[in-house]
Amino acid sequence: SCLLNALCGSVVFKSGVSENGSGLTDRLQLQEGPDGVVYGDTPGLDDPDMRKLAAEEISKALKSGEGTYKLVFVVTLAPGGRKVRPADVATMKLVLNALPNKEHVSFGIVVNQIPNALQRRLTDSTEYRESSVGSFSVLGEDYPTPSYTFYPQIPELDYKNDKLHVPRPSLLAFVDSLAPVVVEPDKVQEIDYRTLEEVTEDVEKLQKELKNARSRNAFAEGAGNAAGGVGAVLAALG
Repeated sequence: SCLLNALCGSVVFKSGVSENGSGLTDRLQLQEGPDGVVYGDTPGLDDPDMRKLAAEEISKALKSGEGTYKLVFVVTLAPGGRKVRPADVATMKLVLNALPNKEHVSFGIVVNQIPNALQRRLTDSTEYRESSVGSFSVLGEDYPTPSYTFYPQIPELDYKNDKLHVPRPSLLAFVDSLAPVVVEPDKVQEIDYRTLEEVTEDVEKLQKELKNARSRNAFAEGAGNAAGGVGAVLAALG
């Protein structure tokens, strides 16, 4: 919601921290921005008490009328910064499954609220960056490879409700670069929200397998480098 307000240039979507821990967005909200683009904000599927309603509101957004869309998921990293929250990946999968021709649907992902120290690490280290977004590969081969961008944590927005900030040029460029898709409302399926926890568990297992695979590869590379070093020393001694 905060990012949508930034794109619209005014506070038109509820944003901030709720008193009960649930998201502030509980209904689909559509708002035309100064650029003539209609922006839509939907609730998330995380809250078990709101899950059915949230799924209905997301479906409503996808069925809101024939036209051209840019589909953007806003996600966050799990503690430690090495993977996207499994529930966020599961939500993406359920929403994409509801779309017709999902294998041809392009979409973008904004990894939000990145602390400055982590932002530098993600920028400087290709390995760290790839391990953080490697979670997207668990979506499977049924979906196109998504475009993604990292968006920093904005300190002045912490614990503030309905506060506006000027969007970073990188966000504007990212949204502008996304390929539009045409969604036919009558072909959109209902979101199977009842399976969110099951899909989340599957994502967690796949993320763990990816982590173990990276560790094995790193060990193998390290062993290879060590063997090469020993060989060079022996050659020099000989």
